[in-house]
Amino acid sequence: MIDQGHRAGSPIGTRLRWPSPADRVAAGTWGDANLGGIWYAIDMTLVWAAARVAPDMAWDAWRRMTLAAHTAAYPTIWEGTLSGPDSWNAPESTRPGRTWSAAPAFAMQAFPVNNSHSHAQPLLAYLRLLGVEPTPRGTLAVGRGAEFRSQTFQVQRSGHGSLHARGRVDLETARGAAHGGPGKVTW
Repeated sequence: MIDQGHRAGSPIGTRLRWPSPADRVAAGTWGDANLGGIWYAIDMTLVWAAARVAPDMAWDAWRRMTLAAHTAAYPTIWEGTLSGPDSWNAPESTRPGRTWSAAPAFAMQAFPVNNSHSHAQPLLAYLRLLGVEPTPRGTLAVGRGAEFRSQTFQVQRSGHGSLHARGRVDLETARGAAHGGPGKVTW
């Protein structure tokens, strides 16, 4: 069952498993890692899927997976402010808002920042919300409705945009098909 975020008490993302077993919560053995933890890679996939069928849920899930949401929910925890780990402990954990811990040689808690998931997964999820995704035809779909700008890719609310391609690229945009490359492709 999917955890529906704030309505289920998780301000920082979707739990890996839900609902949480009351006996495990009472024993302090629930809410970390794969036992109810919150994982960026799972949240990103949820946002991508929900964007097609429940856009409001997708935007809510995306907002909760940001470092800003973590800082707002857990302002006294330093990790999660500028960077973070690959997963967070759920509110039911004995260490909510922190990350998983295991044997000292293999613990995200030993250095809980600078993991690329805390930066890359919200960015990828945002692009999915904009309809930027590979298609089964081998093209790149590009939607509209919000803005994104980087050195190599941009899309505007109107659906116009550009991409600096290293090779040939075929795009399915909100404004129609676009083809080109290498170099700058606009639509």
